[in-house]
Amino acid sequence: MRRGVRQTAIEMNSTGTFREYERHVIAELCRGALTARDLEEVLDGATYVDFWHTGVGYFLTVRHDLVPVERAVCSTPLLAGRAPDVDVGFVVFLENRELTLECHGWGEAIPTDIRERALVVGPATVNNGSE
Repeated sequence: MRRGVRQTAIEMNSTGTFREYERHVIAELCRGALTARDLEEVLDGATYVDFWHTGVGYFLTVRHDLVPVERAVCSTPLLAGRAPDVDVGFVVFLENRELTLECHGWGEAIPTDIRERALVVGPATVNNGSE
């Protein structure tokens, strides 16, 4: 049985699927997997599929025809999102026309309202984003 918090597309964001920091992370991590034009189209035109907050992170999945069928894991450059009380990392999975953004804590729980926080994204430090 999966534990966590599931949200519907309506609860996600009335102005679009991705937050600005998520757009930045996806563009940086997927740079070698999708062209700049395809990335822009995916970010602007993807269809919401699922959101799952696990307690230690979340998975946001969208669908778009320009996402490859073959599996690709996009995790470099190593990025961290920082807010005053939380540090997170990111991985993007591409497969079967779906893009899944994973936002994960560095071994600690992250708040359920993490997507509402003003995360500043930059290179992760050697100690996994924690100073």
